[in-house]
Amino acid sequence: TLEQFVASERSLRRAVELEPASAIAHHYLGRSLFQQAFVILSATTIDRPKLEEAIGSLERAVALAPERVDFVLAAGEAHERNSAFADAARHYRRAVELDPLTPLD
Repeated sequence: TLEQFVASERSLRRAVELEPASAIAHHYLGRSLFQQAFVILSATTIDRPKLEEAIGSLERAVALAPERVDFVLAAGEAHERNSAFADAARHYRRAVELDPLTPLD
């Protein structure tokens, strides 16, 4: 529900505020924002500001923990959904470098 998204976002923003160097906090905030960008409005409308913020948070997570394949893939997915295909491809290539068995589906 919308209330759950709002509560989750608030908690994750607080976690990032308290631990700005926490890759996990940035990752989960980015994933939450990413979900909201597509879920809250409708299946056909994208909340672009929310998506851009999600990408920023996911990129921060990758910068803090560049060895985390799941973080790299999440950033790639967000870029892909934002039609930033070169950025998405860069992340997907990096994910395969980190783990050649990474599924890219």
